[in-house]
Formats: sequence, C-alpha cells, structure tokens
Amino acid sequence: MGQMTHASESHTAALEQADGLPDKLSQLGNLYDTWESVIGKIQWIVDITDKIAEVHPYAKMAWSILSFIPKAFLAQVERDRHVQALLQVIHDAFDLLATEGLALSMNSKQKEIMLAMLRHVCDCGDFIQTYAADTAFRLDRQGSGSSQILGGVLKSK
Repeated sequence: MGQMTHASESHTAALEQADGLPDKLSQLGNLYDTWESVIGKIQWIVDITDKIAEVHPYAKMAWSILSFIPKAFLAQVERDRHVQALLQVIHDAFDLLATEGLALSMNSKQKEIMLAMLRHVCDCGDFIQTYAADTAFRLDRQGSGSSQILGGVLKSK
C-alpha cells in the first residue's frame, strides 16, 4: 500500500512539472527566434571565412584556431534545438496519452506499444535532465535565460 501511495505521489509530481512545460517551451522558442538572425549571420561569417582561409596554409591554420569559439557556439545552438524538439515530442506524447477514453479503447498489443513509448519518453526525459545539468557539454548560458527558463522543469538529480 505504501508503494502505491509513493507511486501516485511521484506520478502527481511529474504531471505538475509537465504542466508548465508548454509555456517553458514557448519561452525557449521565443528566445531562439530572437537570436535567429544573429546566429545566421555568425554562420555566414564562418562559412565565408572558411573559404577565404583556403587561400594560404597559414591563414587556414590561424582560422582553424580563431574559429573554434564561433563553431562551438553554432554547434551548441544546434544541439539545443534538437533538445527543444525532443521536449516538444515528449509533450506531444503526453498529449496523446491524455486523450480521454484512449486507454479504455486499446487492446493489449496497443497497451504494450503505449508502455514501450512511455519507457522511451522517460529515457528521453532522463537524457534531457542529464544534458541540462552537465556543464561540460554546454556553454554557460546564464545570461541568455535558457537555463533559467528550464530551471523549473529540469532539475538535476
């Protein structure tokens, strides 16, 4: 009985945290929309300079060193976009599960598929939580607000 109560409390806590997820995703999406033109210009500069640096081996070597920071920034932006898309997919999966009467109309094979999907969603959630907490694999974005936006939803273990 105690385990059932604990599971119910965990389930309720997870649903409460997931409740604010669409607003958090919207805020994060707006943040990326704001920076989209700047990111595009940085990408353009990097692409042009990559081509110019091919003129001379010393220029190429110097650019490979100087371009590390903008290329790392652009790679991080792309990873963040993928994580944001994954969060949206998780939200959509929970929307599907919340469809009224869906669970009652499923046969046993469909329920097995749904349970496998839920396990996968939980694995994705664990990945995102680890990704958000691991500072070795992300830039310090305290000033950008994305860490603060997700702070209420993604908490470190």
